[in-house]
Amino acid sequence: MREDDLLPIGKFAEYARLNRSTLIYYDEEGIFSPKKRGKNGYRYYAPWQISTINLITYLQEFGLPLKRNAEIMQNRTPEQMIELLDAQESELTKNIDALGHIRSVLREFLQLLKEGKTADTEALAIVKKPERKIMLGDKNEFKRNETFHDSFTQFCNNIDTSGSRVYYPIGGLFESMDEFMRHPSRPDRFFALDPDGPDTMEGGEYLIGHTRGYYGQTNDLPEKVKDYSEKQGLTFVGPVYNIFLWNELSVPEHDKYLLQMSCRIG
Repeated sequence: MREDDLLPIGKFAEYARLNRSTLIYYDEEGIFSPKKRGKNGYRYYAPWQISTINLITYLQEFGLPLKRNAEIMQNRTPEQMIELLDAQESELTKNIDALGHIRSVLREFLQLLKEGKTADTEALAIVKKPERKIMLGDKNEFKRNETFHDSFTQFCNNIDTSGSRVYYPIGGLFESMDEFMRHPSRPDRFFALDPDGPDTMEGGEYLIGHTRGYYGQTNDLPEKVKDYSEKQGLTFVGPVYNIFLWNELSVPEHDKYLLQMSCRIG
């Protein structure tokens, strides 16, 4: 191959979007060498070498150490490259799955925060909600002297020990509106808004109410719900779901936390 058919290091560096010094370092370390050296010692590269240097660059960006790159380049075979790329693909898939999970968590928190922007603590409303997946915890026992916070902590511990992590927003579930009215600060269960959870919050029309206060506080919301449902002749179906749209994530003052109560109507 003649030097006229090859690219000098400067031009090849432009095509590869690398510094000239990087190509020199790769050559010295045995990671990637030019196709030919001229009589003057200059490095010359074949145009098709761009594919190889691009792969090396990508693999380095995705975590493959340069030393490993050097080992592969010095003794490369199709079998070795298959093994290497298979391993890198598996690692990238894990990273993609992890990033997808993080994105899913952020979406759940973002949705709650945005809902809080339009929440009205003075009025109740009927809205249509889609079906969504959740993760339900075990039934709370509320033994003697046990508090809301004790049961909440137990829920988090149980999920952690089951192999899952409590990343998603957490709410309280009451098995019926009667249970909510009787013990509005003691949910029968806790749940996480996990879109891949094994349990389901049914879709349909829900009565929605809001109030401000710390965890376990519902203020006069139960009374408002009772009065409103009697005046409108509403029948409640299924559980009551309580979740904080705003909490310590977005507001520092406990009395400004924003609770949303929702229950499906028949």
